Amino acid sequence: MNVCSLISAVCAVNLCVFGLLSCSKTNETQITTEAEVEVAREVTLSVPSVTCAACLASIRKEVITEPGVVSMGGDPKTKIVVLRLSANAPEDDAHLIEAIKRAGFEATVK
Repeated sequence: MNVCSLISAVCAVNLCVFGLLSCSKTNETQITTEAEVEVAREVTLSVPSVTCAACLASIRKEVITEPGVVSMGGDPKTKIVVLRLSANAPEDDAHLIEAIKRAGFEATVK
């Protein structure tokens, strides 16, 4: 088990480690940087159960694979996740909320 998996497991049982650790696996074939793709719009989501950086890493792992997602930012203190989307992203944001559900969190569009 790698450190990221361990932190995610700890976070899943709501025992986050200081909120200082952050990790995310990146697959360079799946993730495109903002510099390479123009961001067409941002979606701001409220995710009340986010408590730490490991929670955000779990969410990132799911949402970054969704069509049109360029990047993600978030803040566990404000319980906000911001997704930056390209022009080819679907208009309906339901797929983003479903991706966050797959990570184990409930979300609503702000």
